[in-house]
Amino acid sequence: MKFCARILIIFYLLINTVVISAEQSKQLTSLKPTLKMVYYEAFAPFSWRENGNMKGILIDIIDAAVVYKLKIPVSHTGLPWVRAQSLVKNNLADGFITVPTAERRQYTYVNATPVANWEVTLMTRKDHPKIEELKQVGTPLQLKGFRVGTNLGNGWAKENLSQIELIETRTVEQLLQMVVANRIDVIIHGRLEEAYYSQKLGYNNELVILPNSFTIVPFNLCISKSSHYADIIEKFESVIIEMHENGELKEIITKYLPESYLESQ
Repeated sequence: MKFCARILIIFYLLINTVVISAEQSKQLTSLKPTLKMVYYEAFAPFSWRENGNMKGILIDIIDAAVVYKLKIPVSHTGLPWVRAQSLVKNNLADGFITVPTAERRQYTYVNATPVANWEVTLMTRKDHPKIEELKQVGTPLQLKGFRVGTNLGNGWAKENLSQIELIETRTVEQLLQMVVANRIDVIIHGRLEEAYYSQKLGYNNELVILPNSFTIVPFNLCISKSSHYADIIEKFESVIIEMHENGELKEIITKYLPESYLESQ
């Protein structure tokens, strides 16, 4: 009798173990795969690596739109830009946020509304003797005769300032240091980067971003056509429009900019 009772107990435990395992398996298979986002690792304030983690405007936007609103888990990985693009192109990562060129559209789906913009402007010393002349510059060619600086990664400058001898540095920090030291007259670069690094280096009292605007380049979400999340674009588009309208995007961007810059806008 005792033997039979033991057999029944063991049988009961086995049945329940199987039921629990089946339920756990069902839960595991229903978990969403992680959306793997890649970024240029040295592009502050848009994206940069700090203490092993990615930070910046683009990371915060993806967290707000995708993680919190669309309830999709996301990983953020920073890499040299060429390598980051290669991962998406070869379906080893899901997406990035960048300029939606014709070449990138061949292997990604792109949302319509820009997530952020990269505006090309000028920055110089507040006491530059020709600051009023610089304010009147309307085309890049009018910078001839000035010592113009940009960084090595500025593809727009290389394409549009080919007739001007550029002084190039590896980082934006080095550019600002050279302007302050009077080794170059003016920087041509992204407005938000100029504002961010001026604050970071303590140059807000010495440098000024001029009102000139040469172009505004849109940054959009690009998702690999081979990605599990290739169909996310329409949902993401609706969320980004909402974030534009309710001020969430502006709030994320301004968090990275100095008050002096915001007051001047």
